[in-house]
Amino acid sequence: MEPTPPHRLSFDTLRLEYLEKDRCVVLVVLGKSSNEVRFGACEGDDTSIGLLECAANATLRALASAAEHRVEFDLDLVRSLASPRCVVVTLSLSKPLGARKMELCGCCLVNSDPLHAATKAVLQATNRLFETDFIFFH
Repeated sequence: MEPTPPHRLSFDTLRLEYLEKDRCVVLVVLGKSSNEVRFGACEGDDTSIGLLECAANATLRALASAAEHRVEFDLDLVRSLASPRCVVVTLSLSKPLGARKMELCGCCLVNSDPLHAATKAVLQATNRLFETDFIFFH
């Protein structure tokens, strides 16, 4: 297996905690090949879409930390799509760039945990930027 590129962030762990009154907190830990870790957390509704949004936003916060908050993306949409053969989490991200905006999309097959899939979809959408434009982010 090929080693992870030095600027690429990879999924490490995800923790979900349920709070009172239909609320939850998701903590995401991302790692780099340099053994550096970044954390992100998000609180939200414990509905199925709310949980996906929390996982995606926690991942975006960890990415912002990795980029020393020089770049931050907004989560525009996250959905779980089911077909007869599989379930996929898909999402769209954006970042204002003057009069325009950068738009990214990501998706990940849900093997067993939709929250992991949401985290990996964010990474799928953004890792190319961390590899090719890391100087911009660091």
